[in-house]
Order: sequence, then structure tokens, then C-alpha cells
Amino acid sequence: HLKRMRRLYARRQASFVKLCEAHLGDWISIGENDSGMQLLARFKKPMRDGDVVAAAMKEGLDIQGISINYHSTPPEHGLLLGYAALDERQVLRAILALRAAFQRLDHDHFRSN
Repeated sequence: HLKRMRRLYARRQASFVKLCEAHLGDWISIGENDSGMQLLARFKKPMRDGDVVAAAMKEGLDIQGISINYHSTPPEHGLLLGYAALDERQVLRAILALRAAFQRLDHDHFRSN
């Protein structure tokens, strides 16, 4: 069972990373890792993860910023993105929703400048 699940999660992770690169590459960089069911997404330009989390919530997504985990040093901003519990259709839907959130943030930033 464990071998089968590891293979399944490895395939899901590889697919998730490819889709993120294709649809979210303007905003984040993300890479595969050997463990866990979440991946760290780092912003390619200065952004506050709280703003991204709030915009994602408006798109129906529940994602986690990493800055909340910093207590004594200046926080890094980024996202923890889960992929393991979703099938391919759900992953694509979530990635496109996150893309819409990033696009809205870009639009709002452009309008305010």
C-alpha cells in the first residue's frame, strides 16, 4: 500500500509542479521535493502572502502563507500549496483560481500606482 501511495503522490506532485509552472510561473517558483504532501511556492516579485491568501479566499481557495510561521526574524513570504488530496481536474481548477487571484492583485496594484 505504501509503495502504491508513494507512486501516486509522486505522479500528482510532478503534474502539480508542471501545471503551476505553466499557469503560475509569472508569480511563483515551485519545485518538487521527496516528502510531504505540500510544496513551498516562493514569490518571484515582492508580495505579501497575506494579500495572496485573502485574494485566493475570494476565489474559493484555502491556502496558507508561510510568513505566519516566523516569530523572531523578518518573515519570508510565500505559500504552502497542497496537492495530494486533489485529482487532476480539481488541481487544474485550483491553479486557475489561484491564477485569477494573482491577476486581480496585479490589476489592483496597477490601478493604485
